[in-house]
Amino acid sequence: MEKDTTFSQRLDLAIAHARRRPKDVADAIGVTVAAFRGLRSTGGLPRAEHAMRMALYLRVNPRWLILGEGDMAAGASAWPFESITPAQWESIPPDSRALLQDVIRLYAERHFARRVK
Repeated sequence: MEKDTTFSQRLDLAIAHARRRPKDVADAIGVTVAAFRGLRSTGGLPRAEHAMRMALYLRVNPRWLILGEGDMAAGASAWPFESITPAQWESIPPDSRALLQDVIRLYAERHFARRVK
């Protein structure tokens, strides 16, 4: 993707590539569909928080989405969950998120150890 594309064009491409609907992205970043439509039509950039949540949810490189630089594909920082949005994750109390991360880490370690044997 060329750097001369707009944020809205890159966002549309990311939404199509992720096979999501604009409503899905609006829900994921915690805004109404009308507000999301406004973000897309202004031609400018959204707030950093919204842009990062979009990139995580759509599993694209935030630098590509925001600036048009680099590859569209996200690296290791891509949002890891398919059925939980970043907004939903953030709504979980920090101590509960830490516990959930520990459970996931332990599961991954055990699964990895079984594959290596």
